[in-house]
Amino acid sequence: MKAIFIHMTAGAADLLPLKAVNALLNADMLIGEAVLTEVLKEFVPHNCIIAEDLREATGFFSFSGMKSSVQLVRISPGDAISTEGLLKEVEFFEMAGYETEIIPGVSRIQAQAAMRRFPLTRRGLSHSFWVADIKEMHSPSRLFRDTALAAASTATLVLRNTGMYKERLLEIIGQVRKGEDALTIMEDDLIIMTRKEQNGTQSLSATQNIPESYGTI
Repeated sequence: MKAIFIHMTAGAADLLPLKAVNALLNADMLIGEAVLTEVLKEFVPHNCIIAEDLREATGFFSFSGMKSSVQLVRISPGDAISTEGLLKEVEFFEMAGYETEIIPGVSRIQAQAAMRRFPLTRRGLSHSFWVADIKEMHSPSRLFRDTALAAASTATLVLRNTGMYKERLLEIIGQVRKGEDALTIMEDDLIIMTRKEQNGTQSLSATQNIPESYGTI
């Protein structure tokens, strides 16, 4: 038995790689949230079972006497740039006796940047990008401090699931970079900001312009 994991965010079925489409074409069972599996029905065989519950799916194939070559495809929600939750599911299936494979999808961050024709890194200006998933942060003070440190670098800043901290984070970035940033993308819970190109080269230390108050709520 084999379980294949594919990252796909809602509304991004047309961004799936060819390898993922081939896996769907040969799937015996498709597992995922209804909002994700609904748009993939046209890619799976007519007799493919579609389910939402992971444990029910593994139980079905473990005890129903199905052929050992069965292929299960799990559509994993969330951005492809974050794999922590997916790896926990992979471990679950391996413990159930499945061979596993991960097919990474296109990250929402990469997709938004590419479709708007904006590179996350630029030669001579920004050689890296910094990603923070606010939903995974449990300490506001650490979040504010980390954001200020990243803003003091030349990195492109990517903030996901900003929620109630959105305005505060934008304020911190604006104060550290002193309004020099070009706001490239602000869509729902996703913010991507980069430095503007300037004449000459300006070097920034990792702690420049960061007030100590950013370490507290």
